Amino acid sequence: ASMTDVCVIRSALVRDAAAISALCRRVAEACIVQDFTDAGRKHLIETVLGQSAIEEELESDDVEMLVIESAVNFRGVLARRLDPLTGTLSHIRHFYVDNVGQGLGRRLWQGGMFARLMS
Repeated sequence: ASMTDVCVIRSALVRDAAAISALCRRVAEACIVQDFTDAGRKHLIETVLGQSAIEEELESDDVEMLVIESAVNFRGVLARRLDPLTGTLSHIRHFYVDNVGQGLGRRLWQGGMFARLMS
């Protein structure tokens, strides 16, 4: 079985905030912030992706967050912000995946978002 076969997609819970924050921060550090200013890097890593910010989003009614997880840890997270008036997609808030090239991002997008975008 490949890594994607043993992963499941589910709705994120508030208790997942620390692990989600750690995943997002790890991916951002490795792939995103190299060319950021120190202030920009700090804002993304500490403010946008910090555990308290993720907790606030998970407690909010206008953010829907999904994770793809293996038996050991989270492999990806996808969050969308909903329009509070219509309940439809406003924009993608987070889309971070560990171990690029294994199909996890595609699986998370297709299994977690595609049907919602079509609704």
